[in-house]
Amino acid sequence: MNNEKITVNSTYPITYKTLKFEAKNIYNFTWFANPEFKISLDIVNDKLLFIYYTGNELNKEIPDIKKNFKDIFVLYLSKFKKYPFPTLNLILSDDIVVERDYAQNIVHNTSKVYSEYPDIYSDILYGINMGLLTKIKVDPYKYQWIKNGFLQFPVQNLLDSLYFSGKYEFTSVDPFNRVSTGFCMKKSYKPANLAISQYDNCTEVAHFAGCKTTLSFNYLENYLGKDLFNKIYSGFIEKYEYKNVTPDDIRQYFEKKSKKDLTWFFDGMLGTANPFRYSIKNIKRNANSVSITIENKGKYKIPFEIGTLRADSIIFIQMIDGFKGEKTIELPIDYAEKIKLDPKNLYYKTEGIKTETYIKKKYVKPGNITFYKKYGPSNIILPFIGYNKSDGLMLGGFLSDLRNKHSIYSLTTLYGLGSKSLVGTGDYKYRVFKNHSKKIIEIGVEGRSFHRLKKDNFNLRYKRFSAIFNIINNDNSDKIKNKISFKSSIVEDEAISVNGIEKYYRFINKIYFGANEGNAILPVNYKIEIEHQYYKYYKKNQYLKIAGELKTAYMYKHNRFLKLRLYGATYLYNTNKNSTATNPGTLSLTGYGQNDYGYEHYFIDRTGQTGFWSRQLMMNTGGFKTAVNNAYGLGQSNKYVLAANLVFDLPVKIFIKPFLDMGIYGYLPAVSDGYSNKFLYSSGLKFEIIKDYFSFYLPVLNSKEIEDIYKEEEGFFKRISFSVKLNFLNDIK
Repeated sequence: MNNEKITVNSTYPITYKTLKFEAKNIYNFTWFANPEFKISLDIVNDKLLFIYYTGNELNKEIPDIKKNFKDIFVLYLSKFKKYPFPTLNLILSDDIVVERDYAQNIVHNTSKVYSEYPDIYSDILYGINMGLLTKIKVDPYKYQWIKNGFLQFPVQNLLDSLYFSGKYEFTSVDPFNRVSTGFCMKKSYKPANLAISQYDNCTEVAHFAGCKTTLSFNYLENYLGKDLFNKIYSGFIEKYEYKNVTPDDIRQYFEKKSKKDLTWFFDGMLGTANPFRYSIKNIKRNANSVSITIENKGKYKIPFEIGTLRADSIIFIQMIDGFKGEKTIELPIDYAEKIKLDPKNLYYKTEGIKTETYIKKKYVKPGNITFYKKYGPSNIILPFIGYNKSDGLMLGGFLSDLRNKHSIYSLTTLYGLGSKSLVGTGDYKYRVFKNHSKKIIEIGVEGRSFHRLKKDNFNLRYKRFSAIFNIINNDNSDKIKNKISFKSSIVEDEAISVNGIEKYYRFINKIYFGANEGNAILPVNYKIEIEHQYYKYYKKNQYLKIAGELKTAYMYKHNRFLKLRLYGATYLYNTNKNSTATNPGTLSLTGYGQNDYGYEHYFIDRTGQTGFWSRQLMMNTGGFKTAVNNAYGLGQSNKYVLAANLVFDLPVKIFIKPFLDMGIYGYLPAVSDGYSNKFLYSSGLKFEIIKDYFSFYLPVLNSKEIEDIYKEEEGFFKRISFSVKLNFLNDIK
């Protein structure tokens, strides 16, 4: 009431009272009174939420209604940031004869709460939105689509998020059945932006001015992106407070703020009965892609999305600018079964227009060995040859399902001619796709077993079994944006003791978060990992370790980078902190086979101390590339390590790249000496034979401690180390 003074006069105090309210510039005023009203109060962002209700039967329902009332109000504020009144009142009573919502007051008959609308979500939201309707003036007879559609769009949007997990999850649902008004337009279509006199009845007004407008603005929101759309919409409401609004005002504001020509939207989607008239004319399957020729049979260049699907899951989606005539688009096939225009079903399609089609299956030539399915590829088996020092030459096969998107497995079974036993690895993962494949929830198991140390009278085997849980978020190009992973492993090691070969068990649990950011010029990815391991070798030991890695690069020339990697790890708790030995979990500036205690990598000579194969390294520890084996203990620490690795692409594209490694670690020469900090560096040349898979390293300039060890083993080639990625078969899945 504009904070004006209220004067109350009691004319007949015995039988009744006359209350006189005086205030200026009142646009809308309502007053409800009942001596039996009970009051429940809540506060959200300094706004008072009152519930006035009558009847004892509502007492037990009020806590739930109050919670819904508050949650819905918070949801509304998340969209509009502010509410124009100091209070919002929800009036519940069975004495109410005619229900009508007013600004600041939501009125409902109690019996209706119990029967038709038990959750009263839509009623409360429409009531809250009365505040918005009072702020914008519009001629409801000429521009019903603005009053009943545009100004009600936030409510429809919010109701979709309440009633459905997401507006665009249901790719097989007719869009009109999904819109929260509950209306369906059947097969008779009209434009949305008609005057009210041009509709036949009030049901048509709801269908087209309300329902179709909501669908159209859903489509525009998807095209512009939610953030930009919400910014424009909220900005428009703020600018045109208490002003008369016309369609030209809305169009000019949206075009100005979006910097786009929206003729296709205001004239096409709102102004015509059947605006979406794109049709698939031809489809041609290529080796790994499909070419689709699309014809626009309408006159408006409406932008649209095209996607590939398997069942009702969207595998790939791409926004296409509107065009007239024909256009050919090429899409990757991946695991898709069909092509669909507007795969999220944001808009209805005209009958007789072909908007989806199955991809013709390509016959698999005899060179690709498959079984179970004639077409594919599906389950594929490949012969496989492997080698390591302990198992010798290994012969066997690789089996995997390359087509299944949700249920993925691989199995590599080998027979080691040296160990005369079966070895191998396998994994199974089940994936659930959310938000059109942008989020993947993955659960699965992994296992592997090989031999790790062969001597004349024994050959020691290791086994690892792991359970995994991953949440993967992809960006718009379906590359990993970030990933949360939990992995729990049981490791069985065979070791020699006075009793012969005995089995020891270790338990490793780790949680990991990694993300990819930046751009093509300056890519950035980082990860943080916390790991706990419990093990028993002669006595019980355990630790809690935290490690972090940052990788970045700068493109100083096209496809030529200066690459930097930073790595650090330390223990939050370690029972073996005062050990000078290499234990399971010992940190290292150089990744030897002995440091791969979780058996995540493949090594040709895992425990080797001499010979070329013993100089195989992994790059996920301190990243040093020296060929000094871990028997020297150089760079090994049971306290902490910090490292920086630089690799430089030369201006001319060549497989030779200079590198520089620097690191500091907690050095413990003897328990009695205590820890000190030791700095090492190494620089030289990297020979990248196969990018990301196979490289040689030649350190040239090194710290004195490293050079002293090299002098003990003279020979140029004894300085050379290498890294090789042997689990490449998993990359083809």
